[in-house]
Amino acid sequence: MGRTLKLCFNRPIPLHYRESFATVLQCKFRKTWGHVMSNTKVMNRWAVVIGAVLIQLSLGTIYAWSVFTPVLKAADWTKLETQIVFSVGLLTFALVMVWAGKALAKYGPRRMAVLSGLTLGAGYVLAGLLGATNFWVVVICVGLIGGAGIGIGYVVPIAVGMRWFPDKKGMITGLAVAGFGFGAMGWVKVAGTWGHLLETAGLDGTFIIYGVAFAVMILTGSLWMKMPPKDWKPEGFKVAANDPGAGGEDFQVAEMLRTPQFYLIVLTFAVSAAAGLMAIGLMKLYPMEALQANGYSALEASAIAGTAMAVFFSLAFAIVATACLVGALAMALVLTPDHKEAMRPASVHGFMHQMHLDHLEEVVEHALHPDHFKRVDPPAERRDAA
Repeated sequence: MGRTLKLCFNRPIPLHYRESFATVLQCKFRKTWGHVMSNTKVMNRWAVVIGAVLIQLSLGTIYAWSVFTPVLKAADWTKLETQIVFSVGLLTFALVMVWAGKALAKYGPRRMAVLSGLTLGAGYVLAGLLGATNFWVVVICVGLIGGAGIGIGYVVPIAVGMRWFPDKKGMITGLAVAGFGFGAMGWVKVAGTWGHLLETAGLDGTFIIYGVAFAVMILTGSLWMKMPPKDWKPEGFKVAANDPGAGGEDFQVAEMLRTPQFYLIVLTFAVSAAAGLMAIGLMKLYPMEALQANGYSALEASAIAGTAMAVFFSLAFAIVATACLVGALAMALVLTPDHKEAMRPASVHGFMHQMHLDHLEEVVEHALHPDHFKRVDPPAERRDAA
């Protein structure tokens, strides 16, 4: 062919036309297929809500743990052992969730949701098959494996929902969290008054049924767990201008750790979460035990457990209330941090400045070292005027 390019009808094209010819083909391709791709149908974003609710309903099982505690105590478990399983599950959930947040960008939401469903389902099924009343089996299968499955999946529906609903972030987050809470109530009812699974299938069978149900629901929900196309936004939605005010600067990790606001927020989160989880984990046990200790039968205790809370329970809930007050006080002390001060080495002066207590620091310094302060007489003209 030499320095020419032959077409199918054997007509040569000079070499200097090749670049122009390729350019024409590229433009034609972009015009044709670009139009097709721009008209590709985008998934209905409300399907994401369905998937998110299905996933969160299943993940909420961790808060339904108290429904199993009476059965486990009847199998000679101590109250402490029942709470160890619950605590291990919560701890694993929290730690794995941190990893899952980073892994989401690498593996994608659908894969993470599938992994969550298989892990959570496997944990409960294995607990049922290996011995639902064996302490170490339940700790490992329900606490560790099940908790990991919840941590893997928890970030998925929230992250995906926020991308599909930038105009309704509060709504989609509320639905996801509400699904988590309603899931806890639903699984309690299915095991008890609605489905009577604990009576008919026993603890082993209930764990197996729950595991299969969790896997099916989460895998179904994963079908809609995918991010919207790049640069997609809802019709009529406008991105708000990023105009941060005072205190809106980006802090490096080291700078953040030099601000008391960080520790106040961590303290608030810790005491608030601990208070709520303590109440949730013991909510089933305390009414029953307190009433039965005062002479009521199990049936009577179950019937009046709601009113008994105000009569019999002066220590656990007092601790919960105190923890909530500590959290509220800590948040009241969180004021705007000073970025420039955070860039300096940590010091008492820096702490006082970040807490907006500069004047108090002067008062303390004056009380401790009055000799460091000298009286300054007013100018002569001011004395004369006086």
